[in-house]
Amino acid sequence: MAVAHLDLAATAVRIRLALADVALAVVGYGGSWQALRLVSGAAAAVREAKRDRRCRPCSPAASASSAPLARC
Repeated sequence: MAVAHLDLAATAVRIRLALADVALAVVGYGGSWQALRLVSGAAAAVREAKRDRRCRPCSPAASASSAPLARC
């Protein structure tokens, strides 16, 4: 919502926003990369989760609700 108050016609504002976007992307990907290497067993857990992508049955309570469930 704060972006709506910025003067997006100004070149300096657009450059700062672009730099902030790049910085946030680097922090996001870099943080994930670091977490996978610093937390013992995290990389193995991710590999196992990718390998184990079969659909599990939903609980009866979840299937009784009126909200649609995510499909596998």
